[in-house]
Parts: sequence; C-alpha cells; structure tokens
Amino acid sequence: MSTAETIARTPVRRGRFSVLGGNRDFRLLWIGQATSELGSSLSMLALPMLVLATTGSAALAGLLGTVSFLSMWLAQLPGGYIADMFDRRTVMLICDLGRAILFGLGTLAVATSTAPATVLLVVVAVSTFLWMAFGAAQAQALRLIVPADQLPEAVSISQARGYAMDLIGPLLAGSLFVVHHALPLGVDAVTFLVSLTCVWLLRTPLASENKPTVRRLLPDVGRGWTVLWHHPFLRAKTAYAMVSNFAVSMLLFVLILSDGSGLLVGAGVSLASAAGLLGSLLAPAVSRRIQLRTLLVAGALIRATGLLLAATFGGTVALVVVLATVMLLGPITSAALTSVQMQLVPGEVLGRAGSASAFLASTLLPLAPLTAGFLVQYLDLATTQYLLAVPFALVAVIAATLAGFRRATTTPTADPEPARS
Repeated sequence: MSTAETIARTPVRRGRFSVLGGNRDFRLLWIGQATSELGSSLSMLALPMLVLATTGSAALAGLLGTVSFLSMWLAQLPGGYIADMFDRRTVMLICDLGRAILFGLGTLAVATSTAPATVLLVVVAVSTFLWMAFGAAQAQALRLIVPADQLPEAVSISQARGYAMDLIGPLLAGSLFVVHHALPLGVDAVTFLVSLTCVWLLRTPLASENKPTVRRLLPDVGRGWTVLWHHPFLRAKTAYAMVSNFAVSMLLFVLILSDGSGLLVGAGVSLASAAGLLGSLLAPAVSRRIQLRTLLVAGALIRATGLLLAATFGGTVALVVVLATVMLLGPITSAALTSVQMQLVPGEVLGRAGSASAFLASTLLPLAPLTAGFLVQYLDLATTQYLLAVPFALVAVIAATLAGFRRATTTPTADPEPARS
C-alpha cells in the first residue's frame, strides 16, 4: 500500500487543537516564534523608515528590501543543508543569539547616531540568512515535536501566528519609532532572546539523522535537488508555487501602484492580513474535507474568477476585495501543501529538498513588481485585472494536470511513535 493510500485510510481523531495545547514543546516553540515574529514585523517597517529619515534617500530605503529578498533567496539552499545536517535545537539557538546580537548592536548604533545605511544593509543581509536557517530547522523540529496526524493544525496555527503579528506589528512599530528611532530595533533584539529561551527549554531530542563532512559537502547539498527531481509531489508543488507566488505578488503590486492616495493600499493590506488570519484558522477543517488537488484547483479558479468580476464590474475597491480573497485562500492551500510535504518527504532530507523547492519557487518573484509596473503604466486597470487572471488560471491547470497531486492527500496518518512533549 502506498503512503498516500495509508494516509487516506487512517481514521481522523477530533480535538487536535486542544491536544496541541497540551504539547509542552509545541507551546514553547509557538510562543517563542510569536514573540520573535512580532519583533521582526517591527524592524521590517522601522528599518526602511530609519534609512529614509537619516539619509533622505528613498532609493536606499528600497535597496533594503532588495537585499532582504536576495539574502532570503540565496540562503534557502544552505539553510536547508544546515537543518538536515546539524542538531536543530543548536541551529535555532545560534540563529536566535546571532540575531539578538545583530539587532542589539544596531540599536546601539542608531541610538548613538553612528549607524550608516551600509551597517543597516549588513544587519538585514545577515539576519535574513539566520532567519532562513532558523526556519528550516524549525520545520524539522515541528515534524519531530508534533505527531503526524496533528501537523495540519500545527502548521495552520503557526501561519495564523504570523498573520496576527502582521496586524499588530505595523501599528506598534510606528508608535515606537515616533518615541525613538532605535526602539523598534531594540524590542526586536529582546524578542530574539525570548525565542532563544523557549528553544533552550525544549525537551524533545532534535538531533539530525545525518553527519556532515567536508568531503561529502557537495553530494550532501545535491541530494536535495535529486529528491526534488525524482519526487512527483515535490515537482508538482514547486511548479504550482512558482506561478502562484508570481501571480499573488503581482496582484499586490498592482494594487500598490494603481492607488495614488495610498489610503486603499493601507486598508487593503490590513484587510488581507485579517483574511489571512481567518484562512489559517479555517485551514485544518477545509483540508481534511477536500482532497488536495480539488482544493488547489478550486482555490486558483476562485481567484481568477474574482479578478474577472473585478475587471468587469469594479475598480480599485474590487481589487482590494480580490486581494483579501486571495489571502484568505492562501494559508489554506499552503497549510495543506506543507502538511503533505512533511509526511511524504523523508525526514533526513526534508530540509534540503524543501529548500531546493523553495529556491525554484522564488525565481519569478523579482519579475512581479516590474511586470505590475509595466501593466499599470501602459494599460487601464480593467485590462490589467483581466491579464492578472491568466496566471491564476494557469495555476489551476497545473494543479489539475500534474501527476504529483493526483494521489497526494491532505488527510494525515498517525505517527508510529508519539512525539515527545
């Protein structure tokens, strides 16, 4: 019997959210990351504001975002390797300590007015690398801490945590920035220490099944690509994510660039965050009732249809509603894909294979702002929305036709051995 068939025939137990609440190590990991993500949402907004305030250069402020994206993209492969080869608890502790030191020094430099833009660029680049390594190690840790039949709930409420912090963070960042420009960075440094403490208190053994060696470095890194190439589900997920990420990012930038006042942008982003939070909470119930391929196809078609309706009957306000709908569906499909990946990909190579997939899935992202700018500049909003529906329709075709989604199911199997808590 195949893994997917075994998963599909396993009875589903109830009350998983309450069971997760009794998992000590999951609670610690969740609380630490909630605190850390709140701090990151503060610095994400405060850093470009700080560069703009100190240099007056919008170009330099925008460069921070570019550096962050490039660091994120380039760190995915080594981050996955580190998560597969080293003790995940040690990796998370080092990453949290490194980020706390970075933002602590950044706070001191800003407070003493000795922080040139180059220093802030270095802080962004290095902290982003550490963030990617931490995230890969945390995914491995989550797989060991949480039983397989509770993974959909664990992934969903972890996603909900991020959306909740995105709702709180911008307002708090602006308030702290008004009091003192260094405060958001200082608070972020403290949140990493809180996360470090929570990781330190974990009891579940998080040692790697692999042993890194210099002689085997390239073959070990390359194994993630080999697994990706030979794994039907991972190949399908990568193709799906590549087009979907591009389409969603382009939609966001079209909204930003098409609204001259900025009022609708702010309202739209807040509404989108709230919708994403709701989607994260709904994800487990939806994914357990709808097969993965049906869920992916339906989600893409709903997004494409929303854009067609907005282009026909509405304007910018309708585009905001479409973005909220997209963000509502995003966590549902993402949680389903992540849960299946955690179950179907062998644990000893999950970090490298997942990083290779994420690396490829991000390749079209730099084109999204450029394409959106071209569309907004040369076409009217209705035509732009019609064109935006095309990549979402392509996502539906990918989900419907690729073999990797045919047998994959979002209904998980129980762990052969209960996770320790």
